[in-house]
Amino acid sequence: MLSKLTEQAAERFAAMRDKVEDTQRQMLGVQRRIGDVEQQLRNTNPDTQGEEFAALQRELDRQRGRLREAQHSFLELSRLHTAIRTWIAQLAPAIQLEDVEIGLADLANGELPNDAVVRVRCEIKDLANERSAIRSALPPVEEVCAEADAQIDALAARGRPSVPHDGKTGGDQAATLLVWLFSDQIKERLRKELKAQRTKDAGMLVLSAAEREHRLASAGKLILDKEREEEWLIRRAEQQGTTIPRRDKASPLAILGLCIGPRGRATERQAAAA
Repeated sequence: MLSKLTEQAAERFAAMRDKVEDTQRQMLGVQRRIGDVEQQLRNTNPDTQGEEFAALQRELDRQRGRLREAQHSFLELSRLHTAIRTWIAQLAPAIQLEDVEIGLADLANGELPNDAVVRVRCEIKDLANERSAIRSALPPVEEVCAEADAQIDALAARGRPSVPHDGKTGGDQAATLLVWLFSDQIKERLRKELKAQRTKDAGMLVLSAAEREHRLASAGKLILDKEREEEWLIRRAEQQGTTIPRRDKASPLAILGLCIGPRGRATERQAAAA
């Protein structure tokens, strides 16, 4: 599976696995410590050893807090590691991955990396909402009508009766025969219904198929660029001793520092067109 990754990406993925294992060991260590403290509490008489008992209770509460933090970190890291491992496993065999240089992210005056990550994540969320709106865009009425007309014409062709030499007419079922007889009226009725519906949907975004595809691609690129910026900020914070949890829905390409090579992009386009 890892053979699909570049050397740098494989190292980053391995480092993620190491963090999961380290956090799991930390979590198990805290659990053992809690067990030890609980045992000491059971062997301590609160009536005759009140101060010692209270100190042990405070230590138990502290360790339980540490355990909650360790469990939360373990779940976050393991969920992200699993998501990226699944993404790698699902890569098409012909996909070629290449390392990509992540440009420096701009920090506002006096802005800390963790504050910058929050800002960038808000920008990613706004772009994702914009992409969702594009995906939900309605096609133009004329585009829908042209598709409906083609379907009606196909049904009408099936219902067209044949008149052989013996004079006995044939044809498809009655419904298709009616479409053949009244195709123009059906088209006009559908057109009126669609226009009436669009009047109700006046606030919806309307895009042609070509416009929708172009804007989705543009939005996807902008989001990935922002996710690369987010990853750069997270790594910068790590170098300064600050850990910022990664989003489990962040792009594996951004996290692993990858892009799809030219041959891989051609393969993706061919798969999409198939």
